Amino acid sequence: MKKNILLLSNAYYPSIGGIENSLRHLAEEAKYNNDSVKIIVSDLSVPADYPNKEVDEVDGVIVQRYKIAPIENMFGKFLNLIVSNYALYKLLKKEFEQNSDTIVIARFHFAAVIAKKAGFKNVNYVVPSIVRNQLKAESKDTLIGRLALKARVFLHNIVQRKALRTCKNYVFSQSMLSQCKNLAGNLDDDYNITKPGIDARRFFPIDTTNKYEKISSFGLDPNKPIFLFIGRFVKAKGADLLIKALASIPDSQLVMVGEGQEKQTYLELVSTLGLEGRVKIFPPTKQVEKFYQIASVFAMTSNYEPLGQTILEALASGLCLVAFKKGPDVDTATQELNIDEFVCYADNLSVEHLSSAMKASITLQASLNSQEVHQVATYKFSWAQLYSKLVC
Repeated sequence: MKKNILLLSNAYYPSIGGIENSLRHLAEEAKYNNDSVKIIVSDLSVPADYPNKEVDEVDGVIVQRYKIAPIENMFGKFLNLIVSNYALYKLLKKEFEQNSDTIVIARFHFAAVIAKKAGFKNVNYVVPSIVRNQLKAESKDTLIGRLALKARVFLHNIVQRKALRTCKNYVFSQSMLSQCKNLAGNLDDDYNITKPGIDARRFFPIDTTNKYEKISSFGLDPNKPIFLFIGRFVKAKGADLLIKALASIPDSQLVMVGEGQEKQTYLELVSTLGLEGRVKIFPPTKQVEKFYQIASVFAMTSNYEPLGQTILEALASGLCLVAFKKGPDVDTATQELNIDEFVCYADNLSVEHLSSAMKASITLQASLNSQEVHQVATYKFSWAQLYSKLVC
């Protein structure tokens, strides 16, 4: 029977990231199953001149956006949170009145809680992260900045705890489950452990000749290994350590794809270390697969990552990985994926250990059959399986 599916988050295209990509693939699965699907998000990161900003159609799916900052005067900073979430509530209340049996899949805790307030009974919260843990790496130089960060964490704690206590929760790792329980104080039975998927039609290795041509087209040397970083440019992603480690690995290159508040820091670091000819930075793109296809090794250098969609995409593209082992300063779920034969781990969160792991990964990649790596990834992870669990 045809189902009505509503996907919720705080951002979607033209904003590009792991969560946005998960919505995209879930929407594709809904269409494949002949279900009716719609996406409701804020206009976060949508340019002012973007056409059809309020109601858009992206990849054949209706995307409705509410204003994240509707008040632009001096009082807006304090009132926008209330006004924007009330706008979301009105949109969701209208959707509920039209079809109360709609299945809601939320990837943002505010949206999950507001969907419940609007009346939806079947709200599935696919937890992306625990915000307070994600913000641990943030640092502020001023007293006001530190107080603002504490207030931000306090508010997110309240709302995310409410989402975890009232929704049907899905997490991608045991680590994520533990973090959720620690915040919400509920039980294992309140969570479903599952895995995200990958699209084998997008993420796959290419033959050597084609790869050399693509590498050259990016102005890179096809005869030198290429490390790839994809993600938001924030402190928790550890890309500064990656740049520093690259300096100790001669004849290697680094491609970084993303944007964020740390971009200027990265540019200055590249300049200071004299790596201008070896590091290339690209903006986010919907065609992120083209970067996996030119890479030798994928670098997952986060110190906090509940799972990491990019890990799966890299694996499906036939790449091995370099990552930090879980420890006192690292809270990631990479070791829960049972793909350790394709990962070179840095023993602790340091440039020295990361550099050693990167050197080992170059040797590992040369010994791997990229098609076999791809097959392992596509066997283990499926969007179709996740979608079927969410809408059953």
